[in-house]
Amino acid sequence: MLQLNEIVDGCCEFLCRELHASNALGILRFAEAHNCESLAKSALNFVHANFPAITLEDEFLETPQALLSQLLNSELLRVDSESQVFQAALRWIKHDVTQRRCYVFDILSHVRMALVPVKVIDKALKDDCRDMSVKIALRSICRDIASKRGQLVPLRVCPRQLAKKNIYIIGGSHRDTPRTWNSADCIFETVAKFDIFRREWTETAPMEVGRILPGVSALNGKIYVVGGERGSQILANGEVYDPQNDIWQPISPMIVPRCEFGLCTMGGNLFAVGGWIGDDIGGTMECYDPEQDLWKLMGSMPQPRFSMGVVSFEGLIYIVGGCTTTTRHLPDLISYNPVTKEWTQLARMQTARCQMGVAVLDRYLYVVGGSSISQDILSSVERYSFDEDKWTMVCALNVPRAIPAVAAADGLLYVAGGDQPCEVNFYRAQVTINAVECYDPLSDSWKNCPDLPVSRSEAGAVVV
Repeated sequence: MLQLNEIVDGCCEFLCRELHASNALGILRFAEAHNCESLAKSALNFVHANFPAITLEDEFLETPQALLSQLLNSELLRVDSESQVFQAALRWIKHDVTQRRCYVFDILSHVRMALVPVKVIDKALKDDCRDMSVKIALRSICRDIASKRGQLVPLRVCPRQLAKKNIYIIGGSHRDTPRTWNSADCIFETVAKFDIFRREWTETAPMEVGRILPGVSALNGKIYVVGGERGSQILANGEVYDPQNDIWQPISPMIVPRCEFGLCTMGGNLFAVGGWIGDDIGGTMECYDPEQDLWKLMGSMPQPRFSMGVVSFEGLIYIVGGCTTTTRHLPDLISYNPVTKEWTQLARMQTARCQMGVAVLDRYLYVVGGSSISQDILSSVERYSFDEDKWTMVCALNVPRAIPAVAAADGLLYVAGGDQPCEVNFYRAQVTINAVECYDPLSDSWKNCPDLPVSRSEAGAVVV
């Protein structure tokens, strides 16, 4: 019997290591059916943490109704917006609408419909929904929300506990007048947090080290900040922030000190790409394993680059714009596959730029503001379709800005702070701004948001 228990434990440990978006629900059901409590707990935690990716897998479509209701009701779903929960529920219903239409109101009762934009529901009605009974149910819910009756769905609901609802603006610099300034005195270690539902700014625990132009990324509900510059020193050190406990802790330094580089998250690791490394432009890439607290070099870019945008999407790293040793402003977009180690040249931006903000929203890469070849500060915004390999211009910013902090949350694109030119007595310099605005892709328009408490630029932005 003891040996049998050891075999079971070994199998559970193996399945824990093999958890993936494509199999997590199956492993969860297996563990619950065989009373493997530790495996079931690990699988459920994985499902909560990776819910958006899991809902895109075929396995999700075969989830039993009772388990789906349990998941949709959970406070622990780590989602970008409640729209993702709504779209997942609708996808499950549509997969076998004949058998599942009777569950529509029950399933949607676990979705916080009051947090789903009406435009998202309208789009689902027009584009995705052909079954008349489901259409009637959705229209009834829309009328219930619009009339503020609350008979079908609760009207006063809060975001899920672990929903990504806070934008963190981290580090950066402050210059309120176009004069000579001591950069070390104007570099922030402070962190400003914006609650997108309450629309309020608060301050969290500061970093141990103030820095400008750092790499910032979220991984497993924590915020990692590495590199950057303080004064004339290029940094390699890093810190990790735990939002639940409001504390920062140091992590191992990068192998190569760098600022104005890209940092992104993929497959449970951090990837640092390029940047300014002191007296030259860096072309190396390195990978950080949070479990081992270890950085490893993993190759080089086709050409050293800094002041570019870097994001990850569906297993690839995308690098856009920036500067090289020969070209100050690039229109290029390239992608890197860490598995095959292949680089791919993709469609070029319509406007060559550097010092811009970037973020991924709804299968698009958005490039916001920045500076152009003519040294103009840009208000233009363009987005790249990952599906079509095509760039299109969208509505321009209300306020032109370079080096802004950009993040996507709850179906919207947020842009905070940045630099603007200021000229006094024929002296032209960059000053920081505190203006914040958000873009709604459904209406292709920008709206002003509450200003930053203090103007800042060269900061990082992340959503948790």
